[in-house]
Amino acid sequence: MKRMKFSVWIAVAVLAFSSVAWQASAKSLQQEKKLVAYLQQESIKTTQDIAIKKAKSVSLQSRLMQSEQSLQTLRQAMRSNLVQTRTVLQSVHTVERQITVNEKQLETAKQHLQEQIKIIYENGGESELSVLMHARSWSDFVGRVYLLVTIAKADHQLGAQISALRSSLLAKKHSVTVLYRGLLHRRAEYMVLRQADLVVQEQQQLQLHDLTLHLQADSAKQGMLESQIHLTNQQISQIEAETQQAETLVKDPTYIAMEQKSMQTVSGTSMIKYAETFLGTPYVWGGTAPSGFDCSGFTQYVFAHFGITISRTSEEQFAEGISVPSNQLAMGDLVFFSTYGPGATHVGIYIGDGTMIDAQDNGVSIDHVFGYYWGVRYIGARQIVHASS
Repeated sequence: MKRMKFSVWIAVAVLAFSSVAWQASAKSLQQEKKLVAYLQQESIKTTQDIAIKKAKSVSLQSRLMQSEQSLQTLRQAMRSNLVQTRTVLQSVHTVERQITVNEKQLETAKQHLQEQIKIIYENGGESELSVLMHARSWSDFVGRVYLLVTIAKADHQLGAQISALRSSLLAKKHSVTVLYRGLLHRRAEYMVLRQADLVVQEQQQLQLHDLTLHLQADSAKQGMLESQIHLTNQQISQIEAETQQAETLVKDPTYIAMEQKSMQTVSGTSMIKYAETFLGTPYVWGGTAPSGFDCSGFTQYVFAHFGITISRTSEEQFAEGISVPSNQLAMGDLVFFSTYGPGATHVGIYIGDGTMIDAQDNGVSIDHVFGYYWGVRYIGARQIVHASS
């Protein structure tokens, strides 16, 4: 088994610790960066949700204020209606009392007139003609005629007064009664409106309460996301720093000499033949077994078969071994590429003639290292073993 520089082991240990801390949710730099991107998207979405809910909250509060103002106006109208109703009801009672009093007064006046007539008619029960015939002189006759005319006229006026007063009082009573009924009807309408407004206000208050709870939850989520983003960025910075340190180390002449001296010898042909037995194996993110590989899981598995232990991720593997120029690539060297993110995000095993075997989206396959796709993404190679023919 090949030996590694102490600082490289430190880098591996740091990554292993980070993996445990995140419960295997970010086992490599690529995964950490994917995690940051996901968290940032969630943070943006949560921020948008908070803004939308705050706008809804403001709108609901405005509607609640309008509802409260509407209820206040309705309460004032109901109080005014109650005062008017009581006043009109008192008017109804007053008119009824006036009708009763006036009818009694008119009845009394009528009785008084009748009594006067009886007094005038000394021989009660006689007809008006008989009264005239009993006149003792012309002047007495004229007086009796005048008296009879006066009595008839007074009786007629009294009847007219009774009729007019009764009509006036009844008209007034009808008017105030109609007004009273109208006020009662309006009060009933106010009660219906008030009940409807109370229901709407209660619903709006429930919505506002529910919205406030969601806002609090979103704010808490936002805080957690920002904390996670901060911690993950710190981990990424630490991983990149350790990787840079290790990359610098693999170029150090002393380290190179020590690595070359301790490097194991493996049959390159045997390694390639063994790797080719997995052609067509499906790609599985995080896969490290023949049921499914990711790129670094595949290289680690093949090397382990020959007793060579290498790190788990492509970034870590890029920090091992000895840097190899592209024109000096040999069978068994690891070749690295930068694909969906900066740094060594993909790795394959060089098999000669500018080709490699690697686990990619289409599964384990053979590709051209410097072809149309991989050529522009190539970033370097590492020698891990002495590969014999």
